[in-house]
Amino acid sequence: MNLEFNYHNMNKIFFPLFLALSMALSVSAADYQLELAVPFTDNMILQRESKVPIWGFDAPGNQVTVEFAGQTKTAVADKNGDWMVKLDPLKASREERGLEVKNNRGKSISLKGVLVGEVWFSSGQSNMVWTAGKSMCNQLVREIAASKEDIPIREININTVSALYPQKKATSEGGWKKASGASGFSALSLSFAYELYKELN
Repeated sequence: MNLEFNYHNMNKIFFPLFLALSMALSVSAADYQLELAVPFTDNMILQRESKVPIWGFDAPGNQVTVEFAGQTKTAVADKNGDWMVKLDPLKASREERGLEVKNNRGKSISLKGVLVGEVWFSSGQSNMVWTAGKSMCNQLVREIAASKEDIPIREININTVSALYPQKKATSEGGWKKASGASGFSALSLSFAYELYKELN
């Protein structure tokens, strides 16, 4: 095997690599845009009586403002394009309200149907993805569907992935879903949420 190299040949190798890397970095920088992290979608629930972090992504140095329930909070995207604000503690509310996010470049995001209440994480093995409509919770699903009032139970399912390193951005199919779609909720999560709803209502 011939391992002999010379400086002239190495220049030929490194220049195209450097050029390709520079182009990739410039495309990445141009791709920045105002964005909310996955937990923040229409119909979400924010945790009551606690400082609530709202975070997302934008071009480094951009100023981002979040407005909700009479509060206005501002942050600046860091060198990695990350930003976060924290809302002051909120009282529980079944009133559907809007949340506005905007930056100093004229870009904005508007969310609707936002509630304030209890937020719980459900995590486990295959039993956690057993859907309510195909389980012993089927009767509960029918009760919720037949209710004359909008039951304020909602669910977001965060996709799981196998990765060699922590992932910066999570993904979700469809974001937060209202109780009208409870047949597709996790059976265990729905039964717990309904008991909590009855206790707190």
